[in-house]
Amino acid sequence: MKQQFKKIQLALINSENQKIKDQEAYKQALAAFEASLEDTTKAIEILNQEKKRLVENLNQVQQELANERTNHQSTQNELLLTKKKLENAENYKHVVASLEAQRNDLAQQLAESRTNHAEYIFLLKTYLYKLESNKIFKMLLKNLQQDKESLKLLKKPL
Repeated sequence: MKQQFKKIQLALINSENQKIKDQEAYKQALAAFEASLEDTTKAIEILNQEKKRLVENLNQVQQELANERTNHQSTQNELLLTKKKLENAENYKHVVASLEAQRNDLAQQLAESRTNHAEYIFLLKTYLYKLESNKIFKMLLKNLQQDKESLKLLKKPL
């Protein structure tokens, strides 16, 4: 029994030693866990800060993208306006070219008309001259006939 008692006592001492070792291991594991927890907490804080920074960057990029879209739309509107102005300028050029062609045609018609008018005036003057010459000729002929008759009367004995 003494031996059993010693065995029990030894088992009790061993149990106490094991309990102390287990408590030390537990304390070390707890300290390691707390350190790990602290590291994890710091890592989570860092990740939260990084997330916050990434969200801010994302918002900034989204804002820049929205600005770029606005600028792009504005540029497209300006491009469309410039295109319309160019089309209007092309139409204006065609209108000006058409008006210049009409002006040239009218100038040519006017020149032809003046030439025709000058020819007509020349023909009228020539006709009037012929008429005048013909009147003078008729008058001379009439005068000549009168002179002839006068001569006949003068030649007749009285």
